[in-house]
Amino acid sequence: MEEASQLLVQVRDDRLTIVAHREQDVTLPCQTRSGAAIIAAEWSRPDQESHYVFFYRDDQADKTHQHPSFENRVELADGRMKDGNLSLILRDVRRSDHGTYECRVKQETAARRKRAFISAEPISIVDLRVTESHHVMIVQMTRQPQVKLVNTLRK
Repeated sequence: MEEASQLLVQVRDDRLTIVAHREQDVTLPCQTRSGAAIIAAEWSRPDQESHYVFFYRDDQADKTHQHPSFENRVELADGRMKDGNLSLILRDVRRSDHGTYECRVKQETAARRKRAFISAEPISIVDLRVTESHHVMIVQMTRQPQVKLVNTLRK
């Protein structure tokens, strides 16, 4: 049985922090600001420079340089990326998943470049914290300091 609880959250700095329990699935949100066609999308971690978490190009996931720890554990929440939704589902969260995740997108209609990584600035940055607790906590960060009351679930 799931039991709802409440959490007080302070908001700032255009970052999202998600606190997740080990072994659960978590969605890392990312949304494009433009309706242009998505040519490539990348989820990466700055501490894993030579590998990415998830890469999409040529209308499919490209696992060529995917970090082995994410193999068969990540997928887009919406494989069609409807309305620019690039949110990533990370399954079976592990302690080693703790860290910062960056979402980048390539949306131009000009000639495609086939490179392993997108050089654009991230459009979403998510800090994932992994705990032993059974609480899931989502902390939304924006430029204006705010305080929000957010519901969490306890399993």
